[in-house]
Amino acid sequence: MKPGDLVKMKYIMFWQAKNNPHIQFTEEPFLVLENIGETVVRLLDHRSGRKVRGLVESYDVISAAD
Repeated sequence: MKPGDLVKMKYIMFWQAKNNPHIQFTEEPFLVLENIGETVVRLLDHRSGRKVRGLVESYDVISAAD
């Protein structure tokens, strides 16, 4: 995953988000803004304009940046 990629939550996140009021599962894509270490990325939620952090393992790349 690299900046500029479009990613979406893996389905397993539905079950994790179900019990966590701070995470809302969505099938909408997120834009990767930056990598923070090897396992964390900063994402842009285009619906709210909010920047969020997420684990790399929780997202699938749907469109890679060139």
